[in-house]
Amino acid sequence: MARVQAGKTYLIIGSANGPKGPSVGRKCIAKFLWGHEHSLHGPIWRVTSADGMEFVSEHGGIGMEVDCAEDWLQDIPPEPPKAEPRVVEKDLDRVVSFHMASQWMV
Repeated sequence: MARVQAGKTYLIIGSANGPKGPSVGRKCIAKFLWGHEHSLHGPIWRVTSADGMEFVSEHGGIGMEVDCAEDWLQDIPPEPPKAEPRVVEKDLDRVVSFHMASQWMV
């Protein structure tokens, strides 16, 4: 199985311009693997912007999609689900008591 998979989110960690290319550090979504390999960089993936901002290619082109070597894409682990807020019975009693007391205040 390929290391990069279509539909997953990745961090761009390299570019044809080196580690300081304009798209390095951006999140992207792998779209598809081109049917051929680059002679220097190997497998090339078409990626699309994950944050809605445009990319800048090594030639200065601007757009929502760029081509990235597979080695320039780092997997981003999914974020753990956020914990639901818990209401503790003691806290609920305190809120109810306060509400009841405030009804009698004028």
